[in-house]
Amino acid sequence: MTTITVKSKKTAREITFEKDFGSSLEEAVARFTEDVVFSAFLTKSAAHVTSVVRNILDKDENSIEVAEAAAEKYVPGVVLRRGGSASRQKAFEVIADRVNSGEMSIEELTAMIAERKAVEAEAVEVAGETVAEPAPTPLPKKRKR
Repeated sequence: MTTITVKSKKTAREITFEKDFGSSLEEAVARFTEDVVFSAFLTKSAAHVTSVVRNILDKDENSIEVAEAAAEKYVPGVVLRRGGSASRQKAFEVIADRVNSGEMSIEELTAMIAERKAVEAEAVEVAGETVAEPAPTPLPKKRKR
């Protein structure tokens, strides 16, 4: 189950609900068909790469070549939505819960941080230029119990 919160910017009303999209690719395909799952993947990937490239173009210090290189290097992945401190706090809570439950070891957490630092260092230098904003931080896939 996925918990979804929707808030209206116009009225400030908000609801939270749960939606079952399946807990794996196989479940999603069985539930919604391969065409639907692939269509959703294409739509989300196109929107995300557009956002990544737009964020680079929005900063005057980044060249067109940097944006083009980022677009070419883009690979879809698991994305942690970025936002204010509440989003970061939630990410920390999720990671802490995974470590505390034994779902993720300290060694895996350390490796994830090291990998993230390497990805960030690579993202910062694209086409020989410095990119003002690195890619979002990915979380590892949740293990099946």
